[in-house]
Amino acid sequence: MVSGTRRKPISSKLRHSFVLQTYYFAILIGITSLHFDFKTKKFCNSKYLYLYAAIVNLTFIFVAPTMQWHIIDDVRFYVDNLQMKLINSINLNLRCVAAIMTLVLRWKRECHVRKIVERLIVLEEEYFDRVTYPPQLIQRFDRLFFLKYASVWLQSLSIMYIVYRYVASTSGWWYLTFFYVIIILNILHGVVMHYYMCLLYIGSRFYIINYRLEEIYMTIARIKSWKSQRSQQQMQKALAAELDCITYIHCNLMNIVSELNDSYMLQILTVLMTHIFNNTAMGYYGLMMCIDFLKFNLSYYDLIIGGFSYCCLVLDLYLVDINCNTVQTSYNTTGSIVKQFTEFHNMEESLRKSCELLSLHLVQRKLFINICGMFNLNKHTSFVMFGFTIRQVLILVQNDVAISIRYLRDSRSVGQILQTEFSKAFNTINVGKEE
Repeated sequence: MVSGTRRKPISSKLRHSFVLQTYYFAILIGITSLHFDFKTKKFCNSKYLYLYAAIVNLTFIFVAPTMQWHIIDDVRFYVDNLQMKLINSINLNLRCVAAIMTLVLRWKRECHVRKIVERLIVLEEEYFDRVTYPPQLIQRFDRLFFLKYASVWLQSLSIMYIVYRYVASTSGWWYLTFFYVIIILNILHGVVMHYYMCLLYIGSRFYIINYRLEEIYMTIARIKSWKSQRSQQQMQKALAAELDCITYIHCNLMNIVSELNDSYMLQILTVLMTHIFNNTAMGYYGLMMCIDFLKFNLSYYDLIIGGFSYCCLVLDLYLVDINCNTVQTSYNTTGSIVKQFTEFHNMEESLRKSCELLSLHLVQRKLFINICGMFNLNKHTSFVMFGFTIRQVLILVQNDVAISIRYLRDSRSVGQILQTEFSKAFNTINVGKEE
């Protein structure tokens, strides 16, 4: 049942569960100027945040064209494989495009996110803030948040170490490269973190709805044994009212998910493409360096950090897919719970209509978390992308091995030809001396 006592104030709950966690990265890197006022529960534009965002955005816009070509030239200088030069160029250009899209489409994203958060606040006040549930119910989402948070910082630190370790010069180019890499990383991680945290919060609310539906199901089964018909009717009417409220809340959450996909569709698609090329590049370099790490002047410490950063990169994409899969699974669980209500035949009319309305809503509205309608985001997506990456890495390594074998074979044939020519020359010289 819905309790009349409030568990926590709305401001403190949202302060720790959604608003600050979601907007921390955006405010930090200057891609948003929104400020949330907890007293009035509304968003407002902060002049200082707007100025800070403008400074960061303008700095990136002026630095990006020069630094992009400079970094591409540096990467091409260190790589002999033509395919890897192409992959690195595409990877770096995609990262720059994703960052520019993030800054250019800020007005659209902020408008949507502002509406989404305000609607979530209303839903919290109308239902979730008055529902009692065990804290262990949403601990899964806390673990997913901290894993994502840790993977973001570990990736940033490892890549900053790589830039610090292998960019030998300490001139102005070095500082610009360091600054440019940090901005690119923060912008990409900030966009994914926005999307991730919104889905994480919505998934936890789906879990609470499922918990309440299970309690309603058990309550209906329990009141069947009551002797008083009047008490049964009153309780069933109360449960019908809560089912109507759940239908309304569930419909709003599904609308929020679809709006969230529309708002982040282009950025997430570009980030996923950068993941494919980045995983391929990192896998190729890691495999080649492990095969002959003395040639690259690497220490065991460098190999450990490189392997750890690659694991964090794979984990980061897997966490996003796991989060999407959790939301999809919780939605499917709602449908399976609602089907169990058909076991009760002698329900009160209002309760029966409420059950039919919720069932009709689940039939008419299907939840799909996808990108441009091309593919769904779930845990299978990570395995497909990882398998594609492994296949491309093996093709690149096989190409390198084939070139090396061909080079050795050509070198051996050239050596045999030279040996034959030298022997002929020595024979000619010896014959001349004898004559």
